[in-house]
Amino acid sequence: MSKCKKSRRVKSTRDESSLIMQQPRRTSRAGCIVCKRRKIKCGEEKPNCLNCIKHSAACNYNSSPHSSPSSAASCSIPESGIEDSGTNLSILTAVSLNRANVNQMPNFSLFDLEMLHTYSNLTHLSVSYKPAKRALWRTKVPKIGFSYPFVMRALLSLSALQLRHLTSDKERRDVYSRYAERLYQMALQEAAGQLCNVTAGNCAALLLFEIIYIMYAFAAREDCPMEPKTAPEATTDFSWIANLRGVNTIFFSSFKSLRSGPLAPMLSGGDDREQQWQQPEKHPYLDDLRKAVAAATDDSYDATVYKCAITELEKSFN
Repeated sequence: MSKCKKSRRVKSTRDESSLIMQQPRRTSRAGCIVCKRRKIKCGEEKPNCLNCIKHSAACNYNSSPHSSPSSAASCSIPESGIEDSGTNLSILTAVSLNRANVNQMPNFSLFDLEMLHTYSNLTHLSVSYKPAKRALWRTKVPKIGFSYPFVMRALLSLSALQLRHLTSDKERRDVYSRYAERLYQMALQEAAGQLCNVTAGNCAALLLFEIIYIMYAFAAREDCPMEPKTAPEATTDFSWIANLRGVNTIFFSSFKSLRSGPLAPMLSGGDDREQQWQQPEKHPYLDDLRKAVAAATDDSYDATVYKCAITELEKSFN
């Protein structure tokens, strides 16, 4: 009997020790969301853990250490974002993004961000010499691009062409050229679907795209000397002229919306030019043309037409 009791006692001791050994290890739940998704140990360094730094990932931590897995998969929210009774609606809108909406967001690479940096610091300065216009192209125009990807892609293509112009390395020039062409073709396909339906909501974006298209047509030409053999070929593409009709269509069909929208400062500059254009001012270098036309024209109707044409031409010098 004593041997049986002793064996039972030893067996129970082994069972207890095995249970102790089989207990799961306590793991920290304060790791970042990225490490939890990848099921790797997080170093919990703040603000970015070493794993996220190594893989260039956006390191986000839960607002509380006992968050549920579903909350870990959602967007990272500041602690005051939901608990505060006066929650900002924009925060709630961002939180309401589900996986389907996130998958539909445009995919931009680090090269795209380099082009955006170039645009913010350099390209927008080339669009206009007036400070007010430069401020518009630096701030408001990119904001429109955030809502309409075809505008953003068109802006980035301009930045690439400018970098191509500034670099002397042939390989880099080819990279910038291919990038600009690829992004421009993508933007053209995206914008084509909306050009048939110009509304008060998209008229500013479409007008911007048409304007950028004309800039792109000139900037896309290779920087080569105007030699006799290459000069005619370099000037045969006049497709941008037909695009001016699209600018007029958008402008006149949505004039009120454009004048009250984010592009209003851009359009107001035309009023100043219109006033200068209408100012009556005689230019001596056109007097000889008037005399030559008057001497060579016998018909009074033709003389009147020529006189009006010269007057309109004279306004351009104002």
